[in-house]
Amino acid sequence: MIADHHALRGADLDVILAAGHLLRLDATPPPEWGQTFSLMAQMREPLLDLGPQPPGQAPWHNWSGEVYGDFPAVDVSRLKAYVDLSEWGVEVRAGNERARHVYAARGFVETGRRRAYYPAGLGRREDAIVMTLDLPAEADALD
Repeated sequence: MIADHHALRGADLDVILAAGHLLRLDATPPPEWGQTFSLMAQMREPLLDLGPQPPGQAPWHNWSGEVYGDFPAVDVSRLKAYVDLSEWGVEVRAGNERARHVYAARGFVETGRRRAYYPAGLGRREDAIVMTLDLPAEADALD
């Protein structure tokens, strides 16, 4: 979460929500931050989830789908004043070998496991593999 919500004051923001869990967010930041960028998602949620819910787990923890971001020219270095950009993380279903290999090929390493995190149908649960990417020191020094 961005610590200072006033940082992007003046940004133009459009959010489109459509049936079927479709989302599109288009944002035009102030000129010094860069050009218009978009986030798009097509998400699915299970019809029925009878498994126990761990305490503090978000209601959308078992949603799946695709998220795509298009950032043609955004000055990400400006974000470091508001968020910690030194480490990036993803959670991948343990059985999703393809995604694990894709992230590993881009430098992500497995750093943890959340036991029985995702519903796997018929009352079963599947682990989540936590993968992180540490950005090099020179990436943090962008200005």
